[in-house]
Amino acid sequence: MEDNIYKQILDDLNTKGQFRYRPGSANTSLINARLSEGYTLEDFQIVHDNMIAKWGKDEKMYEYLRPATLYCASKFEGYLNCKPPKKTIEEWR
Repeated sequence: MEDNIYKQILDDLNTKGQFRYRPGSANTSLINARLSEGYTLEDFQIVHDNMIAKWGKDEKMYEYLRPATLYCASKFEGYLNCKPPKKTIEEWR
C-alpha cells in the first residue's frame, strides 16, 4: 500500500475534525484493512463528513471521532451509509 494514502486519509480527518492523528501502525493497520476490503479514499472522506456532522458538537460522542472507532470493521460501512444531519461540517465548527 502506498504510504501517501494513509496520509491523505488522516489529513482529511485531521482537517475536518481539527485533530492531529498520525500514520502510525495502529491507524495504518485499520486503514489498510478497510482498503483491502475495497473501500476508497472517497469512502473514508464520506465517513469523516458523516460522523463529524453527526457527532461534532456532541461532547459525549466527540471522543469517538478517532480512527479506532471510525475505521472499525464492524462499524465502517454503517458510518459510510448513515445520513448525516442537514447541517454541513462548517456549520458544526
